[in-house]
Amino acid sequence: LEDLEEAIRVLRQAVASTPPDSPDRPSRLNNLGNGLRDRYGRTGRLEDLEEAIRVLRQAVASTPPDSPDRPSILNNLGTGLRARYGRTGRLEDLEEARNLYRQACSLAETGSQDVLLTASRAWGDWAFERQAWAEAAEAYRFTFPAIEHLFRVQFSRHGKESWIREIQGLPARAAYALLQIGQPERALEALEAGRARLLGEALERSRRDLENLAALGHADLLERYRAASERYEALTRPSTGAERGEAAHSRPAGWLQQVEAAQAKLDGVIEQIRQVPGYETFLKTLTAEQIQAQAQGAPLVYLAATPAGGLALLVRAGAEVEFVPLPKLTEEALQKQVVGFSAKEYQALVEEAHKENRQPPSQADLLGGYLGAYLRWRSNARDAEAHAAWFAALDNTLAWLGKAVMGPLVERLQALGVPESALVRLIPGGWLGLLPLHAAKLPSPFGGGAGGEGEGYALDHYTFTYLPSAQALYHARAAAGRPAESLLVVDNPDGTLIASGQEAEAAQHAFRGRPVTVLKGKRATRERTRRAMQEHAVLHFSTHGMADWKEGKRSHIRLADGVLTLEEIFDLRLECPRLAVLSACETGVPALEAPDELVSLPTGLMLAGIPCVIGSLWAVNDPATALLMAWFYHFWREKGLEIPQALREAQCSLRDAHQSEDIRASLEVLAGWRMSAQQAEQFLYRVQVMDFSHPFYWAAFTCVGL
Repeated sequence: LEDLEEAIRVLRQAVASTPPDSPDRPSRLNNLGNGLRDRYGRTGRLEDLEEAIRVLRQAVASTPPDSPDRPSILNNLGTGLRARYGRTGRLEDLEEARNLYRQACSLAETGSQDVLLTASRAWGDWAFERQAWAEAAEAYRFTFPAIEHLFRVQFSRHGKESWIREIQGLPARAAYALLQIGQPERALEALEAGRARLLGEALERSRRDLENLAALGHADLLERYRAASERYEALTRPSTGAERGEAAHSRPAGWLQQVEAAQAKLDGVIEQIRQVPGYETFLKTLTAEQIQAQAQGAPLVYLAATPAGGLALLVRAGAEVEFVPLPKLTEEALQKQVVGFSAKEYQALVEEAHKENRQPPSQADLLGGYLGAYLRWRSNARDAEAHAAWFAALDNTLAWLGKAVMGPLVERLQALGVPESALVRLIPGGWLGLLPLHAAKLPSPFGGGAGGEGEGYALDHYTFTYLPSAQALYHARAAAGRPAESLLVVDNPDGTLIASGQEAEAAQHAFRGRPVTVLKGKRATRERTRRAMQEHAVLHFSTHGMADWKEGKRSHIRLADGVLTLEEIFDLRLECPRLAVLSACETGVPALEAPDELVSLPTGLMLAGIPCVIGSLWAVNDPATALLMAWFYHFWREKGLEIPQALREAQCSLRDAHQSEDIRASLEVLAGWRMSAQQAEQFLYRVQVMDFSHPFYWAAFTCVGL
């Protein structure tokens, strides 16, 4: 607070020493007004807010109508009046603040796009708080062009990620507001626009159907796009430290001008490509009509939380987009479930600490809920108390998901006549991407599981897969027809997995008579593995994995002489694989840095060209995973089920094996002809003595893609 007090004193002196006709006076008044408003936020003194509004009015009055600074100052005055309305309830302040925000957005449309984003988001969030849905939709309408522009002009992945973090939650709120005023198609487009932006851009830039431009008589356009794209990428490739956001002092003179010229040339070629029929949305997010086209074969379900409640948008081919309200899925409830506290609660703690002039607690210190219990157990897996707390937190989260999210969704799917066991593709937003939605524990009327009565799970009714976005599904379709007739097995590179041998044997048996390469133990080097990944249709990794929760690109799987990171996977181009099975810990966990981006090993492999990836959401049990994978390959390769259905059946079989004699008997037959006698004996012993019915053992793996 002392620093803020001093800043205000200095700003008063600056204003006092600035002549009334000086071009610097508006900006200095603006800075003083913002300082006073900040102090009001720290102390709650109404006098500071009143003075801030007076000073900001002077700043507006002294700013020329055509000044590029005017939108920002209008926005700041609107925010001051908004604060006073919240304190006093004066309707005049409400009306004036709303008009000021509207003016700021209208002026900024042709000017500073970061100011446009700031003003439209502030206005939209305020309208959302007041449940003024039409006004919120009007405000958020300005945000999406600003996001598109700011995202496009960033030169580095780091720069793009910074803007993505800025808009977390905004597309969901825009969609919710649009749904309240009866515009589900626009809501659908808003949700899709906020999903996996980096992945979508990368997939679009490497679209396989770009090659068709030559056959359509546009070979010259294709070559110009390639040349312009290569030129832009060469100029913007990060120098040392640049990708971490550090200053790139090694850039040559005139570099910025070269980049701007290259971008302008690339934008021009992209716009020409969009004039070709079939390429209208090249490097754009999908329209509602295009999203519905991706629902052929299986419904798409977007899931999102907002401060006012959650939503499921159900998209079916040839049917209207359907809104399923999820009133219990608020942002606050979801955050408390995942991390143990909400953003509102944390902000209150920060404000209290500021008022008492002490350091606020870190979020890491407060971590609880699902994630806190998991990370404490992971750091000491032998601790019985931590183990029990993690199992209890998982149970609690799955029960909450059943009530808040998946129960209402399953009920609506049933009401629409979607057949039991049918495929349903989920596109979860935010923190939902961390959770096993398919294993949500449904309320008792649904039933399910080996007992048939009482509580069941979502996957007892439908086969759920996961997608980063509809655009990712669109690109996955291009590779989904690849034959899955060869296998690469990376088996236990560091020799510490006790059940990896049985798992590897089960996978190999499923591909008997077809090309199989096994990289076991020390043979599974980085070089051999990367080379073999180019040559096989199914990639099975039985190894260790680890997610980097803060910086997703450092997530990795272990090989004999090091690790294969997500950052390295981003650079791969795989034309052969149909499926990757990441049978290891945490191989499906998205990074927390930008949850809507779903930065994870599965999305990285999808970007590399693999249409379907199976990964895990936590540190998995070795014997249980070996059993699960044996069943998966049996149901896929022997019974002829599709990949998602095979994983679902494997999970149900593992869950119910301890209670079902029929399932145990079938496993004896499978083990007998898939494995050596010694391996089979060890395999069956585990099923007889261990109960794998808890979701920890069977629910970790998800199927991402097509």
